[in-house]
Amino acid sequence: MDKAAIGINGTALRYDFQFPSGLLSELRLGVRQGEEKPLPLKQGKVSHINLQGHFRRLSEHSVKLLEDIMQNF
Repeated sequence: MDKAAIGINGTALRYDFQFPSGLLSELRLGVRQGEEKPLPLKQGKVSHINLQGHFRRLSEHSVKLLEDIMQNF
């Protein structure tokens, strides 16, 4: 399943859900086809993600992790 956040106004933020900060280090974003890298973390928080002019695909493992957490929310 391929999905991208697109649109002039972006994707709506959800304030009713928090991703466990202890699992942030497990999330991976695609950089180039077949290449993934972890989120840039600083003191346990996401420091920055450059999305301008790009789309970032979550790894299959990251998608499964998010799905599992959202189902149990």
